[in-house]
Amino acid sequence: MAATGSPPGTTTFAGSSPTMRPSAARHSDVTGPSTHIPAPPMPLLLVPEELDPPLFRPYRDVIHRLASPAAARALQPAIERWTTHCIDEVIESGHCDLVTDLTERVPAAVMLGWLGFPEDDWEDLYRVIHTGSLYVDNPQPDDPSGKNAASGREFLYQSVRDIVTKRQSSPRDDLTSSIVTQKVAGEPISCDFACGMVFTCMIGGIDTSTSVTSTALHYLHRNHALRSRLNPRTKADAYRHRGVPPDLRTATRLCSDRHP
Repeated sequence: MAATGSPPGTTTFAGSSPTMRPSAARHSDVTGPSTHIPAPPMPLLLVPEELDPPLFRPYRDVIHRLASPAAARALQPAIERWTTHCIDEVIESGHCDLVTDLTERVPAAVMLGWLGFPEDDWEDLYRVIHTGSLYVDNPQPDDPSGKNAASGREFLYQSVRDIVTKRQSSPRDDLTSSIVTQKVAGEPISCDFACGMVFTCMIGGIDTSTSVTSTALHYLHRNHALRSRLNPRTKADAYRHRGVPPDLRTATRLCSDRHP
């Protein structure tokens, strides 16, 4: 494995070796945005997830202040309202798909509403995320699904930039406005980094929430004994049974792989 040219503060590796692998630790020589291997087809940087010290900490602090447990609790009425709405839409049929009818739609409605996106765009936005369109890399020109994925990604990215630009000039009472009006090191957050923060909130608030909730419901379905032990007070804790694997961070150093 050999290092190749890369932006300051990051190192990109090419090639491979059965005995060597890059270290993913936070080394002091990393001072800027990370480099994914392979690079994802996403032009927006996930902020602060793809930042390294010293940039990481202040942007992480901004997200932590704005998306605090108290802020999450304030969303409970919206969560209950949208949950009731989604259930009401299918209850007369006597059956539903818990993912497509509930755990996809509720997180999307709550998160996109909190961020301030127009309600008419919600379904198109969360469909791009949930269909995996964000992760389709280098689709073939004659592949209709690839073309649809590229079109969906462009719509999502442009929607993020549009709302950030609008809120920078005319803030409202939503999370995007709170993000763009914050300062880091005494300076306003740049448009690119604000877009990255909004994008991170979208992915974390929609896709991650859907994955965790759907997995928890599936687990409870397969474990009736556990489900029978739950009561309304303890059900919330059941969703913490398993987490979601994080994205990879920057590879900066070579180290011996001593493990079989």
